[in-house]
Amino acid sequence: MLAIALLLGPVWGVLDWALRRQHLALGTDGLTITTSFYKRSVPLSGLKLEQARVVNLAEHIDYKPRLKTNGTSLPGIKSGWFRLANGNKALVSIRQGERVLWLPTSEGYDLLIEPVDARQLIDHLQQVASGRTPA
Repeated sequence: MLAIALLLGPVWGVLDWALRRQHLALGTDGLTITTSFYKRSVPLSGLKLEQARVVNLAEHIDYKPRLKTNGTSLPGIKSGWFRLANGNKALVSIRQGERVLWLPTSEGYDLLIEPVDARQLIDHLQQVASGRTPA
């Protein structure tokens, strides 16, 4: 019993750390998404901001993560690479919420993320991309 506890303790610690690792950062080089074991930076020029939208996953089921290709899917969190119901490849970082930001990229995948205020993030990204606001 002690051996199992000693073995599973570090595993549990790493999983706990990874699942709490949810972060969005906007810098001069673009948007960086950090989620569990995954981190990806997308230049602002690679974001299709004109197509971005806030979606309710209960209503727009085409955007729901369906097939986990390299990620984590536990109750209350989906993180990593998924295929959406519409067939698109996506980097997903969502928790409990139904309202998420769908942001396509020119790099062959979509972003499905759950910022605190998705509409405000879209507006800010559009302002930064147009040069009206510093990152």
